[in-house]
Amino acid sequence: MGYTVSLTQMSYFVALEKHRNFARAANACSVSQPTLSSQFQKMEETLGVSLVNRSIQPLELTRVGERVYQQIQKILFEASELGNIIEGYKTPFRGTLKVGWMSLNQPLWLADALHRFIQYNPEIKVEIIHLDPLLSNIESQKNKLDVIIFSEYSETIRDEYHLLLKESCWILLPEHDSLLSHNSINISKLRESKNVVLTAQYQMTSKLLEHGIRCNIKNLILTDSHWYSIIAASRKGLGAAFLPQSEIYRLTPEERSRLRLLEIEDYAYQWLVKFFPCENDEALNALLLSFQHSYIVG
Repeated sequence: MGYTVSLTQMSYFVALEKHRNFARAANACSVSQPTLSSQFQKMEETLGVSLVNRSIQPLELTRVGERVYQQIQKILFEASELGNIIEGYKTPFRGTLKVGWMSLNQPLWLADALHRFIQYNPEIKVEIIHLDPLLSNIESQKNKLDVIIFSEYSETIRDEYHLLLKESCWILLPEHDSLLSHNSINISKLRESKNVVLTAQYQMTSKLLEHGIRCNIKNLILTDSHWYSIIAASRKGLGAAFLPQSEIYRLTPEERSRLRLLEIEDYAYQWLVKFFPCENDEALNALLLSFQHSYIVG
């Protein structure tokens, strides 16, 4: 059974998911609120389901709405990719992009994204330059790099940064832990369990400490983004490991069965990208799309 939903209606839904308010979503889409509301309602009528819960503020997606939203992200991305492919054959990008990578570890989606980018942009040479996250100053790289990709927790994305992707946060629980009976863990459950949470991310440590969660153990200092050390410490029974989505590939199948989603309000592990003035802005945007595609679809 086919469903006729326009790309415009899909884009309205994406804006609504982001802003959780019809008026703000309409403003972001540069349309009137009645226009966005009516188009969104037509979309729900076409699909035969309610995508948002209107009885609470801010709005929340329904369970089916969350699944539809994930699929719509893929559809809109593929639609933009179609245009990029056509334009790429008309005016192929050329030159070199110098990309600074500021992290001690690289998630699997990085290699997939670079492969995809080079496949569609064969005339561009990509140079990856590793930056020490403990020593490098982002602003000092302005004249050396076109873009820097790094990871951090941030409740508010500043204007000069662009969100690359948001990752779910997971807790690797010890065997026979009482929390294994839950599909997800919120702050209160974690606090009651008295688990020590091992983290390799300073901002995450601060966030948990704010909520009264014990983070890391005495005399153990872990470097930002050093996820392997977190996993190794957890395997020794020193605590429950906190991991972002892109790092769980390091776990064994048995360990993955002991992962539980960590629900923290206003928190997600985020990869951010900072653009510097560049003559090849279109190539940078194509690179960003490749990263997003590899994470969302891959």
